[in-house]
Amino acid sequence: MSEPKQGQAAQSRRYRLVVTLEEDLHTGTGTGSAVVDALQARDRFGQPVVWWSHLKGLLLAAAEDLVEIDRATVDQVQTLFGEEGGSGAGRLVGHSLYLDETVAKDRPRTLVWSSTALRPGTRLPLEDSLRTSQVVAATNRFMTELRLPPGPELDVLLKRCVKRMDALGMGRNRGQGRILAKLEPIQSTGKGAAEQPKCPDRPPAKADGIAGEAPPRLRLLLRNLDPLSLPTTGYPGNMIPTESFIRGQTLFGALANWARGDAEAERLLFNGGIQSVGDAFPLPASASVPEPAPVQDWAGWDAIPIPLSIKTPKPQGDMGDWPWWFGQGSGRNALGARREVDELAESLRRDDGSQSATDTGEPPEKRKRPKDHEYLFRTGNEAAWMRYAPTIGVHLRNQTRDAKEPEGRLFSMDEIAEHTLFLATLSFATEESARDFARRFAPVLAQRDWLAVGRGGRPVEVVACQWAQDPSALASATAQSDPRPVTLTLTSDLIARDLGRPGQPPSLGFFDRLDPQVLADLTGVESLRTLAAGQWFEVSEAIEVRGFNAVVGLPRASAVAIRRGSVILVRDPDAAAELRQALAGVAALGERQDEGFGRFRLDLSLGLGGANESAVDVAVTPTPAPPRPSEDILAKVFALTDRLPTAKLPSRSQWESLREEMAATQNLQDQAAVLQKLKQHAETTGGANWNGVIEPLRQALHGLTPGDVKFFVNALVRKLRPTLTRGRD
Repeated sequence: MSEPKQGQAAQSRRYRLVVTLEEDLHTGTGTGSAVVDALQARDRFGQPVVWWSHLKGLLLAAAEDLVEIDRATVDQVQTLFGEEGGSGAGRLVGHSLYLDETVAKDRPRTLVWSSTALRPGTRLPLEDSLRTSQVVAATNRFMTELRLPPGPELDVLLKRCVKRMDALGMGRNRGQGRILAKLEPIQSTGKGAAEQPKCPDRPPAKADGIAGEAPPRLRLLLRNLDPLSLPTTGYPGNMIPTESFIRGQTLFGALANWARGDAEAERLLFNGGIQSVGDAFPLPASASVPEPAPVQDWAGWDAIPIPLSIKTPKPQGDMGDWPWWFGQGSGRNALGARREVDELAESLRRDDGSQSATDTGEPPEKRKRPKDHEYLFRTGNEAAWMRYAPTIGVHLRNQTRDAKEPEGRLFSMDEIAEHTLFLATLSFATEESARDFARRFAPVLAQRDWLAVGRGGRPVEVVACQWAQDPSALASATAQSDPRPVTLTLTSDLIARDLGRPGQPPSLGFFDRLDPQVLADLTGVESLRTLAAGQWFEVSEAIEVRGFNAVVGLPRASAVAIRRGSVILVRDPDAAAELRQALAGVAALGERQDEGFGRFRLDLSLGLGGANESAVDVAVTPTPAPPRPSEDILAKVFALTDRLPTAKLPSRSQWESLREEMAATQNLQDQAAVLQKLKQHAETTGGANWNGVIEPLRQALHGLTPGDVKFFVNALVRKLRPTLTRGRD
């Protein structure tokens, strides 16, 4: 067998771009607050950031200037940055400029500028023109990594562009945002074995404790280095919504894009070497691993879309002085803490003779369906499920003026926050194809190269990988003949068409409901067609699936799918046993299984008293509350406001400044430094009003976590705001 290609992906040149601010910088968000008119762009951790779109645009502008003075050609610029309206992206790959927190720790990260317009012919301020802006203070430093394919021409052009770029952000032509940019090559570590794939070349032939043969599968732990935009619509308008996960078809496309030019890698992808590329589901912020990530730290992790049968009771009754949402267990993420009800389990209990609210004559309880972006996560088979939603932010953009849009166009995009972890699974046809994949894609698996994902080709890296076997293909004979009620839960969207039934011609239309007739068409279990109304129960929805072909620059034909999270319960013993037998060794149903569609799980245990698990009355035995729920912190806020002096409090702008500084902190040390600086400021004339506040505030914050401190200060400022004066800004 030939050796893997040592081509573009394996030999990408890596550079570190270090940007030091010589003047204050403002890269805006397009939004403001009650105090600041123009807020500084920040990452998910509250630190200032310069987004990749802005940085790439300035590098492109520098390249176009070089073309004007014959220091570069149009072809070189289009190769490096891509062609506007073209079918392919440029060869330059990078991510946003993130703050280097090791520099200037004792200096402020952000400042607030105030400015006014002047009356014509005078030096007097123009009324109603006062404007405040957040800026990143000079001396702060930002860093990013850039990657290029081999070739001296592109390297020279990139270095010239960086050298020509002398300012960032707003007001570049008026002396603001001046920078010192330095491009440093990142040398190979030279560790040899350390640059090999993070998972063995040879997958395990058999999992421990499992008999039988199963195709190998590769679990990938992914992380996006920049916010991800994965549009869900084929007709974008002023708002572009995003998927909350990376679809299997998108991940497959990213792998195919990386493998271009490598015939062996393309053969693995397109000739059946990879059976399926599954959806990459986001993990909660609490899921973190060190680097390098030991397999034992995440081997048991599991993430699925929340089943649609999980419903949450709506708030009822008077909560007194507390808002209604406190009754929902604010801050509790464990499944069951919000008194969730599994409607499948409820249906089983009614079938066993227990009474429902309707049977007893009571009005039915109002319940809320799960949100589209909600998931369940657990750290192991015996661990409890946690309910969560990934962080999705809104990024305001302004389309560049051109012939089609002479005035530009303001629009906004939903984006999955940067540094979100994702969990995906790749299934292979044979052990040989799995081994070939590990060798051919070694640069990606070893973090020597990134995958380009989503709108704009945002970089996604492989944090860790692990070989495993697919348990869905190893059902035991006992499970196959089990007559107990069976549940089928879709863990990915299911695309299937009506191909005809006995005595009925095919319509070729898409199925939009998971009922026994559809399940019979997909599995061939004819006994499902004759089930009585009380022998099955389903909760399902339909969704439209879209895609985009980057090669031809056109959208893919849309399809209607049965939404992930849809569930069906079959009670009839004979039909349940036949269904289990038919699905033994089957990993997915329907069309486009190679793109991750149609995956499912049988008898999913959620700990809410579902089929084949003991019933639990979650309303009676809720999960214990976390040590410091939000209502406890708010109670401390109310207690502190009662102890503060009623006169000579700091002004509103001083409190807002404290809130902004606390929001940018990362740990207790940073927060202690903020309070120490505030104490020093209290010794000056302008900060004298803090003298009666600092010590009570310090006592109230004692023992809180960094996140609770931010919540406390934010709530305190909002509570005090109506009683505060504006002061002098």
